[in-house]
Amino acid sequence: MRRHIVLLLICLIPNIVWSQGWELYFDQPCITNLNTGDSNENGHYFFGKIAKPKIDENNVAYAMFVDNDGSYKYNYYIPESGQNYFSSALCLENGNAFVAGLKNPTEYGDEYKQIWIAIINQELEIVEEHTYPLPSPYFLAHHVCVAAGTHGDIILAVAVRRVNPNWTVNNDCMICRFDVHGNMLESKITVTPFLGHVNPRDLSIMQGSENMMLMSSGFNSSGGQCISYFDKDLNFFSHHNVLDGRLVAEWMNSSIWLDNTHFLMSAMIFDRHSADENEIAAVFKCDTTLALLDTLIYNRVDTADYTPSNRALQYVNDSTIYFATYHQAFFGTINSVVMMLIDKDLNLLGTKCFRYDDRNFNIYHMQKTHDGGCLIYGNCKFGEQNAVYIKKLMREDFVVPLSVVENTEVCHGVDVYPNPTTDILNISINDVENQEVVVSVCSISGQKMLERKLSLSDNSTIKIDVSSFENGVYFYDVLNGKNSLRGKFIKD
Repeated sequence: MRRHIVLLLICLIPNIVWSQGWELYFDQPCITNLNTGDSNENGHYFFGKIAKPKIDENNVAYAMFVDNDGSYKYNYYIPESGQNYFSSALCLENGNAFVAGLKNPTEYGDEYKQIWIAIINQELEIVEEHTYPLPSPYFLAHHVCVAAGTHGDIILAVAVRRVNPNWTVNNDCMICRFDVHGNMLESKITVTPFLGHVNPRDLSIMQGSENMMLMSSGFNSSGGQCISYFDKDLNFFSHHNVLDGRLVAEWMNSSIWLDNTHFLMSAMIFDRHSADENEIAAVFKCDTTLALLDTLIYNRVDTADYTPSNRALQYVNDSTIYFATYHQAFFGTINSVVMMLIDKDLNLLGTKCFRYDDRNFNIYHMQKTHDGGCLIYGNCKFGEQNAVYIKKLMREDFVVPLSVVENTEVCHGVDVYPNPTTDILNISINDVENQEVVVSVCSISGQKMLERKLSLSDNSTIKIDVSSFENGVYFYDVLNGKNSLRGKFIKD
């Protein structure tokens, strides 16, 4: 099933006070990329690189730690010579972070000849570090990503480059296993038997298995986007192209395993049979053979002058999955960030769209918070001024009644009373003529409290006993055919 989503950003509920959200701008005199991060119960790590003009414009590794209230600290890691940067990270059980990056100890430019592993604490001090030179005949590494293994180890994938006898250049894939102290336990290189590039985008451990899935561009006979599988011994055993007839996946960005055979992934797609081949942000639901089971497609309908970039997914639970993309104009500096709240079945539960006319966003990634929210992060630019940009959103920030359709019909009116309520919640649905609706209620954490399928006559009222619910904020969904309406109520 393929779903095209038209987002009607019509707020039928007053603006929500963001009591648990915050927004952080940290001015920088130079360009900053926050490539990666991870969270623990005390706060959030962010890692990347910063281009320091005073250091011959070399990339310098950069880190931030932001606590749960938005207070932050930062640090640079300036090498004695050359340059370095952080590319991927995982939080460890002791609160430190395992951070993978690259170093070039002797030369400038974009050639990185060492894999760099650092263990960093919440004070942003390096407590352990290791560098590993690339094996011969490889001379360049890039696109590092890491994943937590099944036995307390950490798996790393990195593209490595070699020159062939005929002086053509290939990118191969190096898979490594590390312990939590950054010691390399083993590594293997998968050689691509064709001219092309292997650019790892996301590495994950398959749920219920010790096998690994690697998203990459290249790594197949056509040099396109694909999924590659490795076993627990780091051996490559299969790959699949990401195609669905007319749709072609480009720049796959992140994945979520639902069970041992199904996963969600974010991607940019285009219709190769379409005249304009517009690029569109999407979430795919697939099985391990890359059979496409469902697709959620987000398309800007107001302008064709935008392109979606840096899609990201974060899983909290089956009812709370965040999807983020930003849209940048081809001309000018105005762009917008669009966030969606979905569930594991790709039902669109809410949206949040924001933009500022005086700044330009680059949203690189997203991570979940310990209280069920999410952070988006990257950088923005005010004229000539650069800033680190981090924004926290909670599930309730996505309470935007909307129509989820393949057309633009607005769903039937819904009246909910009393609100707040202590025992009985009345949901009055207007102008329904003998139609079936599905009414569901979930908690602020995403736990489904009830779901009912009802046949309603004109102007029907549904009575729901919420007396057994704990006090707090709850969300209701009314699904009528292809139309959905979402809102909230308070149990006192």
